Amino acid sequence: MVTVDVDASELPLASALAREAGVGERLSFLNRNAARLPFRRGHFGCAATMDVLHHIDDPRPVLAEMARTVKVGGVVVVADFSREGFRLVARVHRAEGRVHSESGATVEQARALLEQEGLDCIAKVKGHLHEVAIMVKRRSGSTRDRASRRDQ
Repeated sequence: MVTVDVDASELPLASALAREAGVGERLSFLNRNAARLPFRRGHFGCAATMDVLHHIDDPRPVLAEMARTVKVGGVVVVADFSREGFRLVARVHRAEGRVHSESGATVEQARALLEQEGLDCIAKVKGHLHEVAIMVKRRSGSTRDRASRRDQ
């Protein structure tokens, strides 16, 4: 399993939590931008993002990379806070004297973008202060990629 974080300061905590859970040896931690991953097309059987979407101003490149690196038949899960979840997180951050940023990107927008990349939504779930879209890659490449191959 590979985790990706653009913020290197988050990796030591992630690694410590993985070790504490007994799965540290099964994880690789990459410090890089998820919009440019070093993996071949179809490398993974699944990809997931949890509570990250709202930190990304333009999620299209990250979602396109998730779609590119997941094999046909693979699963992509996108989860982020529901409105109630955002209100709770904002209260916690305010209590700590901080502000929790929110780009405005939503799980519904991510679902629509992933459908353009060749994935089908098989489930939408709301609960535990989250919204989740579960997608399956039914075909290889985005609509754009397929159109350019046809024109060649």
